[in-house]
Amino acid sequence: MDFRLYTSTSETLSFSGTVPPSLAAFVIEGCDNRCAVGDSGSVVVSETGFGPFRLRCINFIIKKAGSFHYQSLAPGFHTVYALRGGWQYNTGRQQDIMLPKGQFNLFYTPPTDHLLRFAQLRTYSLLDITYSRDYLYEFAPHYILLQDFLQRVDNRVSAAPDKISPINAGMGLEIKTLVRDLLEQDFSGAEKQLAASRLTTLLLQSLDRITANRLDPVSGLLPPYDMDKIQEAGEYLLENLDTPFTLVELARKIGINDYKLKRGFKKFFDMTVFEFLIRARMEKARQLLLETELPIQEISMILGYRSIANFSAAFKKYMGCPPSKLKTQMDAN
Repeated sequence: MDFRLYTSTSETLSFSGTVPPSLAAFVIEGCDNRCAVGDSGSVVVSETGFGPFRLRCINFIIKKAGSFHYQSLAPGFHTVYALRGGWQYNTGRQQDIMLPKGQFNLFYTPPTDHLLRFAQLRTYSLLDITYSRDYLYEFAPHYILLQDFLQRVDNRVSAAPDKISPINAGMGLEIKTLVRDLLEQDFSGAEKQLAASRLTTLLLQSLDRITANRLDPVSGLLPPYDMDKIQEAGEYLLENLDTPFTLVELARKIGINDYKLKRGFKKFFDMTVFEFLIRARMEKARQLLLETELPIQEISMILGYRSIANFSAAFKKYMGCPPSKLKTQMDAN
């Protein structure tokens, strides 16, 4: 592992090769899976490397709000995808870097200390894929933005963190599917060839998406301030699944006009505000049905449904089966 992890009190977290059964869901087959436990919660890291790639999935299961120091020991170019929770960190040389759930960027980081802040008691997960510099240069002629980024890093007198674009990109359905397939596969033996193909495809899809995000305003790109507000709207929706509101009310809440919110949200998240909310509610409902013993009526209320019938209809339309059937199957197992 080319990094160290410290608590806010400078206590070094020691990683063990034994992952407890309660955290087995975070294990990736064929990877080096390690776990550390501290006062603020647990950390599970799965990593593997082959060819020009190094893949690392990091999961923080936070039990007490606080911060960690993540010290990277080697420089590298890497795409970081926020899979769960909104990530907030600082390298000490710039303002806090925000990476909301469902977004990603391509970074360069020298050996440095990152201060990770976790304000909520939840699970935070990210996928970090590191590439060799020479491998990225193979694609530079096809992506001017990548070429400029690599040359910018190469021409610096002193190493400093950087990213290909000041604006994060939304993952979109294609990238989310690629990431899901990666994390569900076995990385041992012959499966690495399939993994290498998927990693290359993921890089190209990501570069396409980042490039589209940097088009001029005529193509529909919002100013950075408005883009920040769109990201804030997504986070607000995820944190207030039980709160009914109109598009105008949401726009006023985050400080942007409803036209920009509607237009920008669709461009950034590849779905409307309503579609995003439905998806988030149904995924949360599925989690509660599978992981808790809460009755369906209570789950529907948690997610802002006044009628259990409306909730059941929405769940069946999204998941393909009523919540009662999913809960019955879970109870049977």
